[in-house]
Order: sequence, then structure tokens, then C-alpha cells
Amino acid sequence: MSIQRYIKPIVVLLAISLIAGCTLKNPTNPQLPSWIINLEFPLIKDHVTLKELASDSLITTIPPDYQGSGLSDSTLFAFRDSFPIDSVEVGDQLEMDDVHKSFSQTVDDVTIASDQKEDQVGFEEVTLDDVSKGVTTEVGTIELDDTDPKQSDRFTFRNIMPQAVVQALETQTQSGPTTVDSVEGGDLRPNTKSFQFESFQSVELQEGQLVLTIHNNMFIPLGEPITVSLLYDNADSTQFAQAVFDEHIPEGGSATRTIDLAGDSLGSDILIHITGESDGSQGQQVTVENSDLDTGFYVEVSAENLVATEADAKIPSQTINQDSEIELATSDNKIEEARLREGSLIIEIANNMNVDSDVTLTIPSLVNDAGDVYERGPFSVPANQTVSQTYSIAGQTMVMDTANQVVEYSYEVVTVNTENDGNTSSDYETINQNDSVNVQIDLTDMTISQILGVLEEKRTEETDNIPITSENEILRATIQEGDITLDINNQIGGDPNLELKFHQIFESPGSSDTLTRNIDINPGQNTAVIDLSGRQIRMPQNDQNLYYTTITTGGGVYAQYNLEDSIFVTINVSELTISEATGYFTQDAMVEEDTIALNSDSKVKEAVIQSGNLAMTITNRIGVEANVRLILEEFYSNGTSLDTVIAMPDNDTPVVRNIPLDNYTIKMPLDDQNIHYTSRTRIPPDSLMTLTLGDSIDVDVDITNVSFSEIEGEIDPVSINIDPVEQSVTGIPEELKGVKFNHVDMKIDFDTNIGIPVFLDLTIKSYNADGDSVINDEIRSWNIADSSTVIIPNAEDLINIFPDRIVASGQATAGAPGAVGTVASNQFVAGQINITAPLEFEITDDAVVELDPQKVDPIEAETVDRIRQFTLYARMENQFEFGADVQVMVAQDTMTFESGSTIIPDTLATLHVPAMTEVLDSISLDTTKFAHFKDSSYVKTRVMMLERPDGQPSRFLSTDSLKMTLYGTVRYLNDHLQDNE
Repeated sequence: MSIQRYIKPIVVLLAISLIAGCTLKNPTNPQLPSWIINLEFPLIKDHVTLKELASDSLITTIPPDYQGSGLSDSTLFAFRDSFPIDSVEVGDQLEMDDVHKSFSQTVDDVTIASDQKEDQVGFEEVTLDDVSKGVTTEVGTIELDDTDPKQSDRFTFRNIMPQAVVQALETQTQSGPTTVDSVEGGDLRPNTKSFQFESFQSVELQEGQLVLTIHNNMFIPLGEPITVSLLYDNADSTQFAQAVFDEHIPEGGSATRTIDLAGDSLGSDILIHITGESDGSQGQQVTVENSDLDTGFYVEVSAENLVATEADAKIPSQTINQDSEIELATSDNKIEEARLREGSLIIEIANNMNVDSDVTLTIPSLVNDAGDVYERGPFSVPANQTVSQTYSIAGQTMVMDTANQVVEYSYEVVTVNTENDGNTSSDYETINQNDSVNVQIDLTDMTISQILGVLEEKRTEETDNIPITSENEILRATIQEGDITLDINNQIGGDPNLELKFHQIFESPGSSDTLTRNIDINPGQNTAVIDLSGRQIRMPQNDQNLYYTTITTGGGVYAQYNLEDSIFVTINVSELTISEATGYFTQDAMVEEDTIALNSDSKVKEAVIQSGNLAMTITNRIGVEANVRLILEEFYSNGTSLDTVIAMPDNDTPVVRNIPLDNYTIKMPLDDQNIHYTSRTRIPPDSLMTLTLGDSIDVDVDITNVSFSEIEGEIDPVSINIDPVEQSVTGIPEELKGVKFNHVDMKIDFDTNIGIPVFLDLTIKSYNADGDSVINDEIRSWNIADSSTVIIPNAEDLINIFPDRIVASGQATAGAPGAVGTVASNQFVAGQINITAPLEFEITDDAVVELDPQKVDPIEAETVDRIRQFTLYARMENQFEFGADVQVMVAQDTMTFESGSTIIPDTLATLHVPAMTEVLDSISLDTTKFAHFKDSSYVKTRVMMLERPDGQPSRFLSTDSLKMTLYGTVRYLNDHLQDNE
């Protein structure tokens, strides 16, 4: 920034006035002697402040703390000015473009309103016939436990050996033990011992063995041979088994034989009969005593692997298993999987045995959701009793082969072990292989909720109607446009067929074929559209309904079916446009409902029309008298929508109706900027007539010249031009020219009553007398609704050319996208421009204050010739924040001081004046310089401002001044004698 820019105004600040001095007169008294005289004459003496220099300007004082000046008790000089921006109203800028709408109300405006009907089709309940199966299972052969080995009574030497042998030994041993050379042998005396089986009373054996073991405890070998015969313990002692031991059984030894009892009967009490021979001691010497004669042998008997056909015994637990199946009744249903919604299982078990049993039933054809096979039991069935159990099988899934519709099942009967049954009275029960368990299984009341397989074909027929929603009574109508849409949601499954019959809709005018359609339905969502164009409706006057029948056929194929759900059928009849209709048209037969787009960039919520016009031009081409009624829903007057009726003659002469829209109010939502209109053409009621396509009433609607006095909504930005405002600037002191302001505050205080954001674009231009100009266009989109004070940036550029006029112009834009508010035509924008320029500046090298030249009267020449010394004295008290070099010049003509002069003025002296100091100085001048004062001359003072040592701007305070006194002293010779010569 140029220092010159800030220094030139300082000239005024200093306001240094150079005052020319007095005229010197030489003494003329010839009687005086010659002497040197000191003569003083003043040049300048003044006390100057800025207020005195600019008393008629707009220089004023501002508070010491203005803009943070840091002053405490002194006020700061500043230039202040203000001028208004005249009020500008919104005016006629709230307008709407003209709107034109043409439409024809023809016979195709005779319509049948759309309607919808919802039906739910479900198959009849699918049941399975009750099935029953009884199975008798015989016990079969009875497995008995092996008996523990049991000893017979002892057969003694004394009782079984030959009598002679026994007697001989008795004699020999009377006196004690004796040794004999040999014990003789011989035929054994037959001997029988009784034996009893404790585990049964009697058994009829199919299989089994007796194990016989002879234990010889005698002092001689036994045999050979030894025959053991088993006899029934009855009256005949019948033999039923025999075992021969054909080897010697040594003393202390044993021998075993097994007897097969297959086919034999065995009682609990038997006789063991012993026969055979004995070889004695076989020639061996034996020591014997009498007690040895009581030793003997015994037979140990056990029964093994006993399988009986009948037994009176301690019956061990017997297991009876049976697999079977129940065949379903013959049906068209073929089940692969069927979930049962309901059903019961009845089990009846007849225990035809003398023992209690536990029964467990398993049905592999029934499984639950987890895949577990259905099982019940075990449950107890007492001996010779019948037990019945009933179970629910609802929720079970029946699984089978579609080619073999049987329910497989099995059961297990486990008889109670009679020895451990807790019955202490008797451990024996009689059981026969022909004893049985009879299991009766009944599956009843079975209904299916879901089935995978083949479902027998189902047919469902339903009849319903769709009422014609109209005040007209239509007897016959040809459909120009419309359709029936079927939305079918098949939740059952399979691929059923839907047959739809409309009894009042015929395929063509005059046809006897009613509208019938067959639709194959896939699982899930299905859609079918039936075009009704060209079809004819025929209805009686007293029954305005469309009757229809749906016939749903499904099943018969392999598929997945959900029988608990339904087929949902929604019948949508669209609005039917009629090309020709015969009937009684008692309502508005021709109705037009549409919208007219509001031709405005603003989104109107509510607007008051200041002026405008609605024009309707109507031409009747239907050949009958009619009334046309037009309703504009969004145009209100006194709270009621615009509603007008025009009577039309039965000719095609256009009828024009004009409706002034002044003071009407438009109300509409911000998200629907359309005028909704309804045009109803009412034709003569209660007359049977036929209306034909092509007959029409033509309507033209024109909304023109609409302007608003007030709009509420999202206002499209309204531009309000601020015409150029020119203000003369006369308050800047001429003394400040050449100095540039360091800081200028220029503010515009705006006032507006517009109820939405107002954005300002402002251009300010300043001009001076020299033809210079500065433009400031930095104010753009300033929202004066947020801040009504607009601060002009870089305003010092506008003022530093010392303008004589300032021009402000621009544009205020009311409204912003998405902003909702209210704008009225009488709302305004006005402003006041305020300028404050504190007198603070920067010093540059060319900051010079030029004071006007002052005329000095001539000094007598003789005085000038006698000057011996010329001294310039200066006393200066500088209270300003800056210093200066003061140059005093002299010239004979003021033109010499002008720029461009070829004559250079003579400088008397240059004096330095520091800031805020008092200076007393003197300068001796060449006496030749006093020659300038022989004639009239001019003295001009030039003050050259000096920069502050700290580099900060300099300021003018109200208490600052510059006191400056300049005077000259000359010494000249007062030589009277010389004067007389």
C-alpha cells in the first residue's frame, strides 16, 4: 500500500497556516549615527486543530474505544456520513402464468366404478375310512429254563449188591475192619428211588434232554453195565426213558448219560430204577468195615433245553412278536405322506393265557415331525383279560407307498416270569402252545391336513355378486375399456382349475354366450387378466349386480396339498368405460376429474389472488339439454370451493362464462401443486335413453392474468431491483486530499417486513471530480433476514479517492429453495448507508501537505542593502502522533509553486519537527535571500509528514494540535551618514 495514500489527508490534520510577516521601515532621522540594529519580524504564529480546519465538514469525534483504538480519555476524529436507500416494494412480481385446459366429456365418461370381491375356496374335508385289523398270535412252543442238577436218594451197597455178598461181609466185619482178598460180584438187586422236578408239574416236550450222572461213593467199582430207567410215578410205573452205563464207574468216580426227551411227557415226580451187574472188587484185596456197607451211589438229574408244547410249570418270561399291516379302504386318495389333523388309535388286547403280559405296539407307518416312529407301551394285560387303550394320532404323518396303501405295525408281547410275579400261593401256571394273544387295532376318525400323493378330485362351486356402484340404472352397456383381474393365491397346492362365469356379461353385443374363463392355478400367487373390451353387460333395472360363479376343481394328480389352507381369489373389476349405454341416467352421467398444473415456480400453500379471471367455453354436442358444473377444489371464497353451474342448450353454440378471481384464495399442499377440478355434466333424469360414444361436451378452461397480493409457501425467489441510489459526498474536507484512510466502516442497515429469507446482491461505486471511480461488488447473497446490518468489506477503497458522489444499486431476492414463508405485494426492503472513517493513516515518503502561499509586502530596498545577518527562528509544539519536515519557500509569483513550473522557488529553510515534542530552532540564512523581499513576494510552507517510528498508523485526536511560530531576525547597519551622502 502506498504511503502517499495515507499521508495526503494529513495536510488538513496539520492545518498549518503560514502567515506572512511585517514590512520593515528604515529610520530616516539624519541626525542619528550609524549602528547595527537587530530587527525581528513574525512569519507564522498559530494554534491549529483539525476541528478548526474542517469545521464545515462531516468530521466529528468518535468514542476512544472505537474499533479497539486503545484510547482512554481522548476522542478520535472521524469522517461520518449517511444516506438512505429508498424503500422498494415487492409489488406486482407475485404472478402466475396463464393456465389453459381443454377436455371433452363424452359418452365414454359414463363408467361403472371399479370394485373388488374376495373369495376363499377350500376343499372339502378329506377323511380316511376307519380301518380295523385283529391279529391272534399263539404262544407257540414254551421255552422252559434248565433245571438245576438234583440228586436222587442214595442206593447203598447193603441194598443193591447180591444178598450173599452182603451177608458175607457183614459177618467178616462184625469184629471190626477186615481185609478180604476180593469182594465178589453179581447181579444187582433192582432198586427204585423217587425223584421230583421242582420247576414244573408236567410238561409236554417238543424238545429237551435229561442229563443223568452217577456218582459212585462205594469202596468198589460200579458196573458194568448199569441201567438207569426213568418211570412215571403212576399206577403203572410206565418207563419213559432209559440210560445204560456200560463202563466201570470206579470208586469215587462218576459217569454221565444224556437222554433225548423229544415228544415225551415229563412230570414233576418220577422214579429212578437201577438194574445191572457188579464185578465186585475185580479180584482186588479190599479192607472194609461194617459201616462201609452203607455207602453207595446216587443219580444226579437235570433237564436242559426244554421246549414244551404245554407246561404246568414255573413259566419264564416268553416273548411273542408279530408284524402285520392294515390295508386302507379303497380310495382315489393315494398317500405317500399324509399329516393327520385328527385321528384315533384304538388298541384292544385279549390275553388268552394264564399269565400276565406286557404289550408294546409299534406303527412304522406313523412318524412324528422329528421322524420318530409311533410307539405305545408297554402296558400290562392281566391273564385271561382284555384291555383296551385309545390314543390320539393327530399331528402324526402317515407314510406309505402309493402303490400299496397299508399301515404297517408290529407288537411284542412279553409274558411275566411266574417265578418272579410276586404270587406266593403258587409258582406254577399252565400254558399251552395254542394259547394266544388277540390284538385288535382300529384307526378311526382320521382327517388329513396335508398330503403328498394323489388327492381324489375335489369340486367346489360358489356363487356371489359384485354390485354396480352407480346411481345410474344401466340396462345394457357395451364396454369400451376395462378388465377383470384375478389375483389367486393357491395355498392348497397342486394345480387346480378355476372356472369363472359372469352371468350378466356377454361375449359381444347380442351374443348369448356369457363370459366364461378357465384358469389353471399353480401353487402360490397367480394373476390372470380378462379383457372386457367389446363385451356387453345386461342387467334388469331392479337388480344392478354382476353375478358370477366360481367352480374350483383340484386333485387327481400327484402333488403336495395343504388341506388346512384355501385358495384365495380376489376379483378386481376395473373402472369400466362404456362406449354405448342404455338406461336411466339419474346421476352426473359424464364426469371429468383431473388436475391442472399450477404454472408457478413457487410452491403455494396459501395465496390470496389480487386479480385474475377464469373463463369457461363450453360446446354441447350430445344433443340434449345439460348442466355443466365445474368445481375447482383449491380455489376458495368465503371458505367454499369455487363451484359454478352452466346450463347448456341442446345445440352446439359455444357458451362462455367469465368468473373474476379477485380475492379468491388458493389453498393446496406443498407436495401437490395441482388444481383438482371436477366437471360434471348432468343430463335429464328418469328418461330411458341411449348414449353413444362420440357424443361429447367440449370444455375449455382458461385461468389468466393472475397476480397475488400475498403468498404463503415455498416461494420461488422474487427479485426486487434496487434502483441506483446516488448520494453527493460533500463532507470530506478538502484539506484531507492526498491522504488515504487506513480503515473505513461502511454499513448498510436494512429494514424489511418480508416473511421469508431475503438475499442481497449489492454494488457500490464511488466517483470523484478527477474522473476516478472504484467499484465494490463483494456483497453477494447476504441474508438480511439473519443479519439486517450489511458490512461492506474494503470500504476504504471507496473513500480514499475522496469521492464527490456514491452510487448504490443491486437486487434483493426474497425466497430460497425449501424455505416456507409468506410474501405480500406491499412488503418492502429499505436501507440506510452509514460511513465512518476514523482519521488514522500511514505515512509515506510522498506524504506532503501544501499550504496556500501567503503574500509578503515589499521591504525598502535601502534596508535590504544594509542587512548584515538573516536568521530564521522556529518554535513548534507538535501534539500529533507523527513528525514532519517543514520547508519554507519564497517566490515572486504563486505560479512558481505550481507543479511543472520552469522556475524553482527558493527555499528559505527546512525545519524538522519530531512527533509529540516541542522544538525551538534557528537557522542562519544567506543575506542574499532577504533580497526576495524587496518586492512583493509569496511565502509558501510545505509540510512533509514523517512515518511513526513504530510503523503504526497515525491518528487525529480531538485534543491534538500543532502550535507553530516562525519569525525572522535581521541585523542591518543604520548608517545615517551614509544615508545623507
